[in-house]
Amino acid sequence: MARGRIRTSPRRVEYGALEYYIRDLKRALEDCKEIGEYPLRWLAIRLLEGDRELEKLLKKQCSSVLKDVANIRRRVEEELGSSPEILVIGRRYEIISRLYRDCVAVEEISAPSFTEKVDGVLLHPVYGPLLSLVMLISTLVAVFSVNTGFPLNVMFEVLGREDLASFVEDNSLTGLLGMAFDVAASIAYSSLLSLGAPRWLAELVSGGVIGGVGGVLSFFPLILTVYIAFGFLEDSGLFARIAVVTDRLARKVGLSGKAVLPLILGFGCNVPSILGTRVLEEERERLLAMLIDPLIPCQARLFVILVVASAVTHNYLVQALFVFSVYAVSLLLLVAVSFLLRASVLKGYEPPDLLIELPPYHRPSFRVLSWYAWDHGVHFLKKAGVVILSLSIVMWFLVNYGPAGAAAPSGSFAYFLGLALAPLGSLAGLGDWRIMFAFEAGFVAKEGMISALMIASQSPNPLAAVGSVLSSVPQAAAFAIAAAIYTPCIPTLIAFYSESKSLKLTFFMVAYELLLAFAAAALSYHFLELLF
Repeated sequence: MARGRIRTSPRRVEYGALEYYIRDLKRALEDCKEIGEYPLRWLAIRLLEGDRELEKLLKKQCSSVLKDVANIRRRVEEELGSSPEILVIGRRYEIISRLYRDCVAVEEISAPSFTEKVDGVLLHPVYGPLLSLVMLISTLVAVFSVNTGFPLNVMFEVLGREDLASFVEDNSLTGLLGMAFDVAASIAYSSLLSLGAPRWLAELVSGGVIGGVGGVLSFFPLILTVYIAFGFLEDSGLFARIAVVTDRLARKVGLSGKAVLPLILGFGCNVPSILGTRVLEEERERLLAMLIDPLIPCQARLFVILVVASAVTHNYLVQALFVFSVYAVSLLLLVAVSFLLRASVLKGYEPPDLLIELPPYHRPSFRVLSWYAWDHGVHFLKKAGVVILSLSIVMWFLVNYGPAGAAAPSGSFAYFLGLALAPLGSLAGLGDWRIMFAFEAGFVAKEGMISALMIASQSPNPLAAVGSVLSSVPQAAAFAIAAAIYTPCIPTLIAFYSESKSLKLTFFMVAYELLLAFAAAALSYHFLELLF
């Protein structure tokens, strides 16, 4: 056929009721000799369809025919009730459909596979994001309930079941490890004293070394379970679906859908959240995610915020509003910082297009999950363990020693550092050295802020300790906002450094979060001062 060896005859398309008007238009075109090179039927049909190029040609050669074309088109619309273009196209599709039915054999399609059925729900534009959110929150709750008891402990406390809250905390992996290291520290302390070792050495070994090792190892089960959850979602095929349906939302803050799961983990702990950004292939996207991740309040910061809220008021509704407001400020600042970083440090960066394979669903391999989790957990211990231990010993020394040697907190190096920082805190109504002392302790672990206030205030009751230094709502709000935003704990910083491999970027994160935290705290303090 291509070489002309087979004779073919062009198929003539009959346009039904339009044929009458096509003949009229052909008669009108017969008088226009200038366009005689074109078939009259083809010209008539094209003009009925409204071919602009042919109309321009007629305007130059036979302008009088254009009036006939316009009249015939108008008659078609009036008499047939539709435009000529629609009628022509409709007739052609009828013929195409008839040819298709004559030439193509249609077989019955097999029933949708399991993957197609589930994808119909998980990739649905409405149900998909909701189900993804449920899966992410369920993962977060499962991982942190096993490791720290959060958020089950908070739920039990709200319900008035402090006994169950304590049981969940004490029997979590972190709680059990903490008890084990407390016992080890106590045995080491008494053993060293009985052997005649100096008291300072016994305190260093029990409080600094063993406490520091406990701090490092307390993160190990958390990281293991986080990576087991990561591996489960990824190996089962669920992670790819979550990334797809959350991509549009993530792009609002300059990230792809793959970044959603690591960021959600930040509500539990920022350490595995930062480590989880390894799933992001694009380097600048990963850097952006790591820089804004510590602005997500972790469960340790939530503990601080809850204690402050409880010290301010006994009204549960007001407490809930207080906590919600602090979280809202943190997340709004996260969006703002993401925008500023993309306009400055990461100028020219655009969120990468999400190109991801949707593998069929299958049961994850336990062997693969255990290898995946163990490899990442051990990697973190090797990278961060020594640094966290060293800094923990340094912080222990600052809190327990001063210019005169071993000292109470009120005579320690931490106290004098708190006094030096008090003028900075006074800009946000936080000029008390005890508050600055709490922020120093929070550098090691955020939950240590409340313990530091109890020690500095010499009060065994956390609510009384907080109430003694935060005497007004503006002060309490400023403290809670600063605690939620300022420089993350040592393990988070080490995780950031181990992933970014840049000391410069690590210091940049520390500096911008300190500045942002106290600026936000100062603004909230002075704004609330006008209201209260």
